[in-house]
Amino acid sequence: MRREISVILAVVLAATCGVTCFAPAAEAAVIYVDASAGGSGSGRSWTNAHTDLQAALEAASSGDEIWVSTGTYSPGSAPEDTFEMKNGVRIYGGFAGTETRRSQRDPAVSITVLSGGNNNYHVVTADTGVGNSALLDGLTVTGGKLGNGEGVP
Repeated sequence: MRREISVILAVVLAATCGVTCFAPAAEAAVIYVDASAGGSGSGRSWTNAHTDLQAALEAASSGDEIWVSTGTYSPGSAPEDTFEMKNGVRIYGGFAGTETRRSQRDPAVSITVLSGGNNNYHVVTADTGVGNSALLDGLTVTGGKLGNGEGVP
């Protein structure tokens, strides 16, 4: 009888630990980007949006979505600067900066541009570790240039 109680207690403890002792996986987040935001810059709301897409990419983890409001965003001033895609991170443009659901955006009206200003070799890049779970949607990419200075359409 004593052995049966020990086994039952061990099973109950293991089950309890499985529920409470391990932290759940982090939930996917929406990270906001708005060049004209004036809040804290945390990226947690339109008011406190990052003003730079690069900062949002650095903060993003697999499963996150980045919502980018209307405007033009540059990866930086050096020719080698680029927006580096991350595996599992989805970047959506076409927001006015007030939406609470992705379905409310209108990329035809709230135009979002990623531009190299004919200065950056590559405006957006993805290394070999980035799979089809990464996404660019509702953005116009323009103004990259080849190493010889010729523009890329």
